[in-house]
Amino acid sequence: MKWKKNEAQNSEARVEKLADEVRSTAQQSMEALWSAFLEVGELDMVRATEKALRLMVSHGDCTGAMKVLEGVYALVEIAPSEDFTDCQQYPALAQMFMEEFLAESEDFIFDAGMEDVLALLMDEGQ
Repeated sequence: MKWKKNEAQNSEARVEKLADEVRSTAQQSMEALWSAFLEVGELDMVRATEKALRLMVSHGDCTGAMKVLEGVYALVEIAPSEDFTDCQQYPALAQMFMEEFLAESEDFIFDAGMEDVLALLMDEGQ
């Protein structure tokens, strides 16, 4: 009986480790992609892309949303990480990745927008 309990604990630990890796990958991808995307475009492009991703995810197309991100990677000429491509292969991981990506994305876009507002205010003040 003890063996079964340890096996279950090991499984839980592996699942938690996998979830942490997916969260970390999503956060790193979001920061790299949106920062690079802002360099080649404007904040409005990032917002529009993020809205499209949210729409896809809300309709259950997380794998398709990751394909869109793959296109953004190509646009900004960054190679996606191996963990990113691993998440694409499994629908459950793709869903977890996209949920975390979009949660982090919301804060990043807000902060970027506030930086634009502050820059505009500083320019007007001079």
